[in-house]
Amino acid sequence: MYVGPHNDGVADNAAGQAYYDSILRLYARWHVDFIKVDCISSRPYAAADIRMLAHAVRAAGRPMVISLSPGPTPLDKLAQLRRDANMWRISNDVWDVWRSKSAFPQGVANQFGRLARWAPLARPGHWPDADMLA
Repeated sequence: MYVGPHNDGVADNAAGQAYYDSILRLYARWHVDFIKVDCISSRPYAAADIRMLAHAVRAAGRPMVISLSPGPTPLDKLAQLRRDANMWRISNDVWDVWRSKSAFPQGVANQFGRLARWAPLARPGHWPDADMLA
């Protein structure tokens, strides 16, 4: 799912919820298991959209993993993340460089400090996502 180029999402009202409900019901009929939602977890953090998406997944009647992207997702949003998401990116995109001095792209070495802060906060079913596959 793509929320929008300016993180505008949908309106935080009954019509916005109905829109997300309709999309997630369709995904449930297609037996989708994993939903990656881009442009939602930072710049700005879209709390209302995340809440409405989680509600739509629960209403769809099929378990689906909700993955939020890109980061860095704010640590102070942990309570909502544990309630409404399964995965959330802890940094911007990681590229094939060891270290980066800019915010974008991130290097692999830039991830270790973030992982050290976030790893103790992971719980079954809820994980910080380092944007890496090992």
